[in-house]
Amino acid sequence: NLVSCVTPTNARDGSAGETAPRASAVNLSRRSLVSTTFAVFGSGPLLSRESAASTLSSTDYDAFADNYDVLNDAVGNDVLGFTELRAELLTRADGDVLEVGIGTGLNLPLYSAQKLDTLVGFDLSQGMLEKAAARSARMPFASQITLVQGDVAILPFEDGTFDHVVDTFSLCVFPDPAQALAEMARVLRPSGTLLLVEHNQSPNPLLAAYQNMTAEVVASVSKGCRYNQDVTRLVKEAGMRVISVKPALGGLITSIEAELA
Repeated sequence: NLVSCVTPTNARDGSAGETAPRASAVNLSRRSLVSTTFAVFGSGPLLSRESAASTLSSTDYDAFADNYDVLNDAVGNDVLGFTELRAELLTRADGDVLEVGIGTGLNLPLYSAQKLDTLVGFDLSQGMLEKAAARSARMPFASQITLVQGDVAILPFEDGTFDHVVDTFSLCVFPDPAQALAEMARVLRPSGTLLLVEHNQSPNPLLAAYQNMTAEVVASVSKGCRYNQDVTRLVKEAGMRVISVKPALGGLITSIEAELA
């Protein structure tokens, strides 16, 4: 698959540099033609200085890429019901879909080839996307997949590009989850939906208190994951209306479908 580096290098306020390039998901996919080439366009820095907080994550995730599948595709995911939650969520993904934080592409086998028109997989880490490129080439809908490298806080797509935006277990590691959700909402079509499976602050007061007490320690050993975020609140604050919420593990995990308000 053709992996495009189209991340902006300018400040978000436009005071310096040019506007970040934006790309149509459909056009990107048609240009890719399922090439197995890994191409990076542009030689500038991946991120603007404002996004420097994400640079460490990019480096770290490149290092994690070789072992990521072992850690995240383990039997425990099935036992805890994570795989079932993700699979159920992705049955709703059709048309033109963006998956942010696609990583090595673990979700790819869960999509329906019959429902997809295009799938854009987006991730900060080049190392992760190299693994995702190899996995996507084995999918029956490989010709519909494009992989793009960039920063979720500044998505390089036009407003209203996608029918669905998917994010599974990535929101907790984004340096600015509110900005990430605002960008996801921006690129949705008016009739589109946001599909999330995320770590969440439990509605159980005792569990929530434990999460708050241990949040810093957990983040330090889990690639920066903030597992005590109130995801429903964050989604609403991004200007979206929550359609459905499906909690799991006492509310520590939540599956959310939301639409533009």
